Amino acid sequence: MNSVYAAILYCVLCAYYCFFALQLTTINDIIAFTGVYIGCLTLLKIWLDKGIYLSLYHIVAVAYFYYIAKEVWFLNPMLSEFRDFEVVPAVLIISVANVLMLTGLACNSNKDLLDSAKPRDKSQGLYLSKWVTLPIFLIYVALMAVPAYLTLTLGRTQVYDKAFASISLAVPFLNAMGYLLPAFIHFSFNKGRMQLLLKVAMISLVFMIQVGIGNRFVILFSFFIFISMMLDVRKVELKKIALPLVFLSVLSVTMTQLRTGGEAAENVSTEAAADSEGIVYYMSGLVKYYKENSHSYTPVYSTFSLYFLVPRAIWPGKPELIGSWVLDTGVFHHNFSEGHSGSVSFVGPFFADFGYLFFIPMIVIGASLVKLDRYLLQYVGEYSARGIIAASFVPLVFFSYRSFNTSVAAEVIL
Repeated sequence: MNSVYAAILYCVLCAYYCFFALQLTTINDIIAFTGVYIGCLTLLKIWLDKGIYLSLYHIVAVAYFYYIAKEVWFLNPMLSEFRDFEVVPAVLIISVANVLMLTGLACNSNKDLLDSAKPRDKSQGLYLSKWVTLPIFLIYVALMAVPAYLTLTLGRTQVYDKAFASISLAVPFLNAMGYLLPAFIHFSFNKGRMQLLLKVAMISLVFMIQVGIGNRFVILFSFFIFISMMLDVRKVELKKIALPLVFLSVLSVTMTQLRTGGEAAENVSTEAAADSEGIVYYMSGLVKYYKENSHSYTPVYSTFSLYFLVPRAIWPGKPELIGSWVLDTGVFHHNFSEGHSGSVSFVGPFFADFGYLFFIPMIVIGASLVKLDRYLLQYVGEYSARGIIAASFVPLVFFSYRSFNTSVAAEVIL
């Protein structure tokens, strides 16, 4: 089908979805209808693309089921704090924003993009001196190894947040080191058996530190960038991705158990027990707050990633990260541990700033994702700096679903 006709078809289907979704009155109906719609839309895209290709479309679709549908289906007990007229709009806002983004991404013809992409050429690889990579590796290990070990043995709440409180501005840069180090090590140590053994040992140590810290964002960023150097992941084939998917699934479960272990296990909230990120819960709190307060209609929380590195000593009135601010609004009954922040979804900052006009900046975000999707399929797996950047878009989009500002901030640093 001609790409223009396909785009028109996707837009008509999106209008159909929005019309019927707005008639629904329960969160289960919204989730079920959205789930069926996404499933049918995905099958249509696969048919028109004549295959499954690496695309941010599939990342956004999977994120909806992983974060939103799972929380509703498994009945996060914390949702009982809010009434239907607060929870239903929260689920509807996230679902509509999700479908708007999927519609834009579906318009990309991934097969045409891949056909026009240059073949992977490993002979023209990015060269990095081991004398540049080695100091970065040593600094990372020196600063992160002890906190990772203590976090692993005592629990994340007990150690990790407190350990980095005094160097909070350095944490994003340390995480960025972790994202890039496996790929950097791979490029720097590739001559002879001894360098191969050293490469395996160094990469393994980096991943062990990330597992110990228990931050799934960091491990997924690092792992995908690294694995995209090993495999041509642009055309999705089960035999290529089965082992990495199993590894990531086991790793995610292990990290979830470890991060709530040790002495901190006594402070685990019902959110963790519900095995969810609590996105619908925190978004419901945001909806409740703005039923009684006015929106600013200026980009305050939605642009936090642009000024997050500015110290409060220079800007005393700098707004808080929305995930921290929303916990101080008084709308929640739960007592949160020190340093805890909530995940209000990718649309939360835009709803806080613009209310139900959130869909306007969402169109801009969707258009940006379309550009990133094209860049991803063109350059992912390429042995170059832009290949590393392209690979980083996958974990960026997946985790921005729960925390838009921190994910974008990590990409800016990267």
